[in-house]
Amino acid sequence: MHRKGLKQLIYGFILLLILSLIAWAFYLMFLQSAPTCSDGKRNQDEVEIDCGGPSCSECELNRVQAIRTFPALALSSPDSKLSSLLIQLQNPNANYGANPLTYTVNLYGADGGVIFTNTTDTFIYPSETTYRIEPNIPVVGGLVSRSEIIIRDQQWVRRADFAALKTQIRDVRSEYDDAKKQTIVTGVLKNDNPFIVSKAVVGVILYGDTGSLAGVSKTLIDGLQPFEERPFSVIVPVTGISASSSIAEPKVFIEAKR
Repeated sequence: MHRKGLKQLIYGFILLLILSLIAWAFYLMFLQSAPTCSDGKRNQDEVEIDCGGPSCSECELNRVQAIRTFPALALSSPDSKLSSLLIQLQNPNANYGANPLTYTVNLYGADGGVIFTNTTDTFIYPSETTYRIEPNIPVVGGLVSRSEIIIRDQQWVRRADFAALKTQIRDVRSEYDDAKKQTIVTGVLKNDNPFIVSKAVVGVILYGDTGSLAGVSKTLIDGLQPFEERPFSVIVPVTGISASSSIAEPKVFIEAKR
């Protein structure tokens, strides 16, 4: 190759390199997408891909497990015109609660059609198994062929910012009224926190001595002062039980939020 041709080849290569560098700089400045927490790349000081660091959510959130649901139980009232629903939710995550937590309950009739649907906003603490009672829904329990609970949305909150409140129940007593087919459950709820509990729901679940569901109900307590003790009374309509001896000890639970 002649010397002149070699120089032209070198100059051409240098020119091509300069043009490539200019094009690359133009791409970086004007065309490249800004790093995000969903671009599938570990950038912007992320700890793992698309998580951690100053900009993205904590990596542990990528490993949280879904809230577990169980079939809702519909229990007809004594007059059979209304029902009460018992819903059970379980949070398998030790370090995260959900607040708010939105779920929809659907009840289906014998023909497979939806005969009742309702969407509710609630919450659940870390590692909590909890119950929710929805009373007086316009459905006859015997017409429900199946049920489902669908988690619509949840906002995860670390345990340090959303730990279960300290409450206790004592002096629980129950008295069955055969004439009215109901059980009255009484007791005392104590707020063991140094702050006001704005709302506390005392829920009661009654089972027959064979394990069948016999009744559910709840009552609301507002503005429980720090370390206050307050009596409660819950009237629970009873279905399918012929005598007080057929009712097991009531299961009482608390749904309390600051």
